[in-house]
Amino acid sequence: RHARRMAKTEKLVHVGPEQRPLVCLVCGHARFHARRVAMSGPLAAALNVEWASPKADCYACTRCGFVHWFVPVD
Repeated sequence: RHARRMAKTEKLVHVGPEQRPLVCLVCGHARFHARRVAMSGPLAAALNVEWASPKADCYACTRCGFVHWFVPVD
């Protein structure tokens, strides 16, 4: 199975209830490629999110490639 690629469009991202701008935890850059991914099977178990929605929002930094994962918390 081939992995799907991140979206080609760079964008600024706002997260959380206050919609704060996301800044990369590794390099401080503020532009990301966005992708929604399924959180099922061993990955969900490893991250202890089996109780959550089966989707997560992922943002890959366009400078260093670090991926920031966000799962629903409600």
